[in-house]
Amino acid sequence: MPDTTPQPAHGLAALNSWGISLDTAGLVALADLSSILRRCALTGTSSILDAFVIAPGLHRQYKAGDFGINQGEIPEAVSLDSGHVFHIHNPATVMFFQDMSETGQLTEFIVEPLNPPKPGWQEKLVKIFDFREESMMSLIFYALAVVLSWATILATAIFEDWFAFWGVLALIFARALNVYTMRRRAHSPGADGWFGNKYERGKRDIFVLLSRDRWVRLKGNVEDMKRVTAGTWLDKPQPHENWLVSLATLIVFGDAVVINNAQNVGKVLLISLLLITAILLALVNDRTSCLKMHGRVVRRVSAVGYEFRLDMVKALKRDVGQHDWAQNLRMLSDGDLARIL
Repeated sequence: MPDTTPQPAHGLAALNSWGISLDTAGLVALADLSSILRRCALTGTSSILDAFVIAPGLHRQYKAGDFGINQGEIPEAVSLDSGHVFHIHNPATVMFFQDMSETGQLTEFIVEPLNPPKPGWQEKLVKIFDFREESMMSLIFYALAVVLSWATILATAIFEDWFAFWGVLALIFARALNVYTMRRRAHSPGADGWFGNKYERGKRDIFVLLSRDRWVRLKGNVEDMKRVTAGTWLDKPQPHENWLVSLATLIVFGDAVVINNAQNVGKVLLISLLLITAILLALVNDRTSCLKMHGRVVRRVSAVGYEFRLDMVKALKRDVGQHDWAQNLRMLSDGDLARIL
């Protein structure tokens, strides 16, 4: 007689017979991580390939234009040429300055136009994923995150775990809805809106006073500088976009319930996808050393540390030839002013 004894499962399939409960696996997607929205702010938009980067916090992407990404800080800035004081309201730019500067250091940045892609395949590729100004390591980590999503879809299909299969596709669909709204808001006429009066081409040199004694110097063309400091980098969402964002959020929360019906192997695959992608996306953000926005790029040039703030003011005064900017920012007391004159 043929042997009808059930054969033990091997590999990932053995997870289904372990008796381990993973009913809360779908809740991992609801973790309040900021990697996705920070990536969106650093690139100034959202690429089509972003839809296949599935990480915890994907339902929070629409908050990339909020002041939460820069802890609500609206720093004062001053023109080193004229002494005019103003505020930088762009949360993405402030976030970038915060990430790239250190306490007790004067960090210098430069802003300039982003090189246009070459006609042909580069021009077409940029519409799918903007690879310009990206380091090789960040490109590799990003590509791994995209491949991992497709590998998870394939694996769930091979194991015939259809709840997990459709659960991953639902997360991709929710991510795609957010990608659409972010691309529209970043590239609409409203996003390219208010930047003040146009000026003749000329250089501008400004000093930004951040919290925790972090100092930033930004150089560049006047119009280029206004594109990354004035106004905002995202247009306000339209009513139908608010509906799409709400739908995407409901899909993510509903997906957490649906995944409970998946096999253990599918749940493990989903958890692995979310956790590994979160690590990869954090590495991508860490390897991104520039800010892209409105066709401009902001790069860090140098950083010099000072033991005392007055030493930094003295050094910058020698460079620009005047100290009015420090007085206007209330960085000098009467005693300090007497020592630097």
